[in-house]
Formats: sequence, C-alpha cells, structure tokens
Amino acid sequence: MYIAYHLYILSQIQVYELFGLDFIQKNISPGGKKEVGIHNRLLEDRIIDSLGLLEVITFLENTFRITVNDEDVILEKFATISSISDYVIESINTNL
Repeated sequence: MYIAYHLYILSQIQVYELFGLDFIQKNISPGGKKEVGIHNRLLEDRIIDSLGLLEVITFLENTFRITVNDEDVILEKFATISSISDYVIESINTNL
C-alpha cells in the first residue's frame, strides 16, 4: 500500500513537470498572459478553448503514451491541471 502511494506521488510530480503549468502557459494560454495554477478551471476560466483542449489531448497521448477515448473527454476529467494529472495517472495504471 505504501509503495503504491509513493509511486502515485512520484507519478503526480512527473505529470506536473512534463505537462503542467509550463505547457499550458507557453503553448495554449492566449498570449501566455494568464497565470495558471494547478487548480485553475482551464475551460471555464477561458485559459484554454476547445482547440487548446485538443492540443492538450494530443500532448498527453504523445508524451505519456496513453489513448484518450472520446467518452473520457468530459469536463470532470479535463477541468484543471490537477484533474488532468489524475486522469493520466489513472490511464497509465489501467494499462499496467
């Protein structure tokens, strides 16, 4: 149990580092003008739009070697960097 939790923490940190704030800030946020935190609501706060969401999905699939199914593209899973990170970890763990 402890080992699984420890791996989850490491995975969470890795997801934040590889995806996280820099990717959103530099590649998607209009002009990079908005400060983005891990709990900012990306779509609702207009940090990204629908095209930005597609860029996020493409980045996640290429970086983490996961497949984002159409039925998984829901606001609950892609609302924040934190929820996206949870989704990535869930997807990786499911494919182990």
